Amino acid sequence: MTQKVQLTLTDDALQVIETSATERKRGEFVSGVLIDYARITAGISALGNDTDGILERIDNRLARIEKQLGFLLSR
Repeated sequence: MTQKVQLTLTDDALQVIETSATERKRGEFVSGVLIDYARITAGISALGNDTDGILERIDNRLARIEKQLGFLLSR
């Protein structure tokens, strides 16, 4: 389900959105960013693919740890 909302953003935030997504995809981009942010701050990851091998799972886990560490260092 989608819902239309109105938000007030800083100029910097708006510039990031405008450079990262087309006008038609901005809502989808912001939704994805917010979901990723919530997962990073909570330490929760997306469900892995059961067909991935051990190296792919290690790589995915390392990527999640790097994102979380980057978030913590930026605070």
